[in-house]
Amino acid sequence: MNLVSHDGQMLFGLLMTGGVAAYWVAIDSVRLRRAVGAFRRERGDLAVRDRVFGSALGVVIGVVGVAGACIHYF
Repeated sequence: MNLVSHDGQMLFGLLMTGGVAAYWVAIDSVRLRRAVGAFRRERGDLAVRDRVFGSALGVVIGVVGVAGACIHYF
């Protein structure tokens, strides 16, 4: 006897994983926008370049998470 069907488990996994990944994309998109603005103002600052790179990588990771969750479910 199963408490939750297989489809219910898959949907729960999709919503949890995809939701966290979508939130990650939203947060890092805001951070990336701020970092790019700071990069335009302070051209030679290596810390700003590091923030741009880290935020861009965070957006990519989040998109892969959302895509992976959706591909796994559908």
